[in-house]
Amino acid sequence: MQVLDHLKERGLRQDTIVIFQSDHGHSTEERAHFGGGSAGPYRGEKFSLFEGGIRVPAIISWPATLPAGETRDQFATGCDWFPTILQLTHTRPGREAIDGQSLFPVLWAETAPSPHRVFHWASGGGRDNRQWAVREGDWKLVVNGRGTEAGDKVFLSNLAESVTEKVNVAAGHPDMVERLTKLHEEWAAELGE
Repeated sequence: MQVLDHLKERGLRQDTIVIFQSDHGHSTEERAHFGGGSAGPYRGEKFSLFEGGIRVPAIISWPATLPAGETRDQFATGCDWFPTILQLTHTRPGREAIDGQSLFPVLWAETAPSPHRVFHWASGGGRDNRQWAVREGDWKLVVNGRGTEAGDKVFLSNLAESVTEKVNVAAGHPDMVERLTKLHEEWAAELGE
């Protein structure tokens, strides 16, 4: 609130873009006294690639330009803010490659599609036991996920049907497991992993 109050006092609030995004997941770490907080209905916590570890709220405000009091449900990531700000401010990037996609269309229309057809995550565990996930539309595959049971090292969910990721549907959809695994392998090869 102090930042917003300062902007208002200086007459800058209407023309200033303010973005707030929560950190990822609640902590369960020893260094944080085994954490606290809750992911609500979502499975996972900080460092997990399940929704409880990566799904967070975000707010963007620019009173003179953007619509106020609206919500969006499209899939987006924190790396999308930089290209969004570039587009909102008509600024050209200083380099060719930028992670993320502009959320410009999503900001203007609640029916705009997500800027991501496919999205990938990878985290820790070393080369052979790395936790990774890939999402295409509503389908999400988590492999070696933190907090999975021994039999659930390959965990498939359809987030439109079960956003809580409590039920592994991999056995019933081997074609989707294969498709998402191939997408991940292609992405990892592109990165040189």
